[in-house]
Amino acid sequence: RIERSLASQADWLLHRLERDLGGNHLWENARALAIAGSAFEGPRADHWFEVGGSLLDECIDTQILPGGEHFERTPAYQAE
Repeated sequence: RIERSLASQADWLLHRLERDLGGNHLWENARALAIAGSAFEGPRADHWFEVGGSLLDECIDTQILPGGEHFERTPAYQAE
């Protein structure tokens, strides 16, 4: 039951990415999909992982500054 719920949540997230908010919201969406994709097996999981990984690649350029810190510059984001 837990696995079905988690898979359902990953499917839901896949179609509701927070692109309008961007920043850390999209980063969190990407991380969640990549983690879900690595925790499950099969075509759906492969797709979650691919989308999550692609989004992380997109986000890195804007979210991680040249010095390695998060662009939000708050301690909570630095810790992540």
